[in-house]
Amino acid sequence: MFGSHMETEKFKLKAYLKRFLSLVGMMSLSTAPIQTSWAETKTESKTFTLHGTLSDVQTGGGIAGCFVVVGEDSVRTDSLGHYEIQLPSHAYEFSVRSWGKDHYEYSTLVYLGEDTELDVPMIPKSTDLKFLKSFFPNDRIIRWEELPVKVFYNRLKAPGGYIHMLERAIMDWEFVSNMDLFEEVETQEEAGLNIRYVPYVKDAESTIDLHIDSNRFLNMTISIKTYYSWYIFGARTYAYKVFAHELGHALGLSHSNYAFQIMASPPEGIWEITAPLGEIIQTVYKLPVGMNLSSYHLK
Repeated sequence: MFGSHMETEKFKLKAYLKRFLSLVGMMSLSTAPIQTSWAETKTESKTFTLHGTLSDVQTGGGIAGCFVVVGEDSVRTDSLGHYEIQLPSHAYEFSVRSWGKDHYEYSTLVYLGEDTELDVPMIPKSTDLKFLKSFFPNDRIIRWEELPVKVFYNRLKAPGGYIHMLERAIMDWEFVSNMDLFEEVETQEEAGLNIRYVPYVKDAESTIDLHIDSNRFLNMTISIKTYYSWYIFGARTYAYKVFAHELGHALGLSHSNYAFQIMASPPEGIWEITAPLGEIIQTVYKLPVGMNLSSYHLK
């Protein structure tokens, strides 16, 4: 009996031991690290190239020696304004500062998931950045893709004296900007900008209707209220002021909170299209369409 009892106990012990080892094996499998394939490891560690050119928005020339900071890495531009840096795939803070600090600092976010080109037009501090931003309340530049803008003057329906005022306003905008901004065409179908003369505009002297696609003007209509008294005194009457103001909108400028200039709402004091406005137009049409002005900083 004793021997039989011992054999029974041995059998139970072996069964318990076998079950214990089985449980230990299952635990080791559940806690084993997940293996990453060679392809996945290669993708995670792959680097991409970020490159581009930093140029002066006025001259178009490359700017040497600028500090380009991407995340925790940095590089300086060469003599032509070029830079190149290799980094792993990631989202980075990208910032630029000119060596002589004679351009406004620029910063944005960039995601590097492939080789990427990022050119930066640098705005010189000779440009009043605060004044420039005042014309773009949403900080995004919306303008015509190309200049000059084709304009239908609608001469046959214009009251006496109005065409002279329109031409004078166009001439003044082109003079202060030193640019060919507008070109007269013979039909509405050819034009991007149409001028209408109407007897009534609700609660205003003029209106402007426009169509935009992806930060670009497609077409636009300016409707000017007709007053007989406007043209009696020539091009310096109120009509000139209205034409000049609406043409500023046609070029992409919103109302500015700076008083005593033609784009104030309503325009006060200074009826002329002044030189600082010409500099603004030059800058706007040298920056890329849709450029976000919030990336430039007053430092």
